[in-house]
Amino acid sequence: MKDMNKSKRQLMDELGGLRERIAVLETLAAERKQELERLQFISEAAEQSSEGLAVSNLDGALQFVNKAFARMHGYDSEELVGEHLWSFHTPEQMPSVDAANRELLETGRFSGEVWHARRDGTVFPTSMQVSLLKDRALKDSL
Repeated sequence: MKDMNKSKRQLMDELGGLRERIAVLETLAAERKQELERLQFISEAAEQSSEGLAVSNLDGALQFVNKAFARMHGYDSEELVGEHLWSFHTPEQMPSVDAANRELLETGRFSGEVWHARRDGTVFPTSMQVSLLKDRALKDSL
């Protein structure tokens, strides 16, 4: 065994180092548990909201929709993840959608009314509050 050649002092130093690493790992595990609990709480709040909530990537592919958003469009939540936001707009709506997207890209926000199409083809007005989410690494560097 390689430890047989070590002095008692060396073994004690290694043991101290291992205890420090364990303490750090326990702290990180506790922080991760808190973050997961917080994420679960936020997820439950989003799901229970009566307001339609959706998250998409910059290309417009839906990453998350809550039940209210899916229901108002005539779908189940699972059906919409991966679908494109443009699927909710009719051709005649595209000029106002394009203007909203330009504002969003220029300012990082859009607030206004946009019409959406349901699964059955009927259209309805939606009051939109849209924000770009900044990359965490970018936010931390600012």
